Order: sequence, then structure tokens, then C-alpha cells
Amino acid sequence: MNRGTDYRVRFFLLFSLLTAFVGCEEPPKIAEVTGTITMKGKPLQFVNVDFYPDVGPNARGRTDENGRYELRTMDQAYVLGAAIGANKVTLLDMWPARNDVMEESGTVVDNSKGEKGRISVKYADMGTTPLQFTVEGGKKNVFDIEVDPRGK
Repeated sequence: MNRGTDYRVRFFLLFSLLTAFVGCEEPPKIAEVTGTITMKGKPLQFVNVDFYPDVGPNARGRTDENGRYELRTMDQAYVLGAAIGANKVTLLDMWPARNDVMEESGTVVDNSKGEKGRISVKYADMGTTPLQFTVEGGKKNVFDIEVDPRGK
């Protein structure tokens, strides 16, 4: 083997070793999260539920007609669940936008007719939301939330 070939072989081996270690980062730990959003005991449909962990990907779900939601991570994996640990939680009422449509041009047509959200915007802001939950690993986490329309 000549010197040029020897250096290329060494470089290839070193490069292979380094790329093997770069891809070894442990994925975030995720656990299943579901729940129900209600106000005055009645389920709220079309509410975006977002979990923002200290470490790991954000997770989102949207309530159905029964106020039920299940979260999925908002990263490329789109895994069922949320990051284990403390999570700040925001709620965004999408009810006024439920009849909006998108035209072929990409323009959103607002059909809300001035209708306002049913819950306080306090829940939609990371700085003002009173909601925080700890997602535990190895179990199904259920977080039922009764919202106050005034945000108290």
C-alpha cells in the first residue's frame, strides 16, 4: 500500500467512526398523554392543546366534539405522546376559525363573523398560562382541564 492510499484508508476509517458517534444521541423520552377540555362541565371542541417541555420536542393535540385530545410530538418523528418531565401547557380556542376555508390561492377566508373565542387568551400565552403538568414515563398520562372563561 502506498502512502496516498494509506492516508485515504485512515481518513475513511476516522470519518466512519465519527459519523457513527454523531448519530448516537438518545431520542427524547415520550409518554402517552390524553385528556379532556371542559368549561362549566361541557366539552370544548376545536381547542389546540400544546405542551412545552423543559427538554424535548413540543407536543400538540386538538379536541374533538367530546373535548378529548391526544398529543403528538411536533418534531419529525410525530410520535404519539409528550416529553417526560415538566411541561407548560397552552390552550388556543380555534372555535371561531372552525368554518374558515382556504382558497386555491392560499388565502384564508374568515367565516367567523366576528365571533370571539370561548376561553381567556391567558391560556394561549406561555407567559400567562396557569397550566403546568408533569408527564410521567411508563404510564398513560391523563390531564383533564376545566377552563375558566375568565382565565382564573
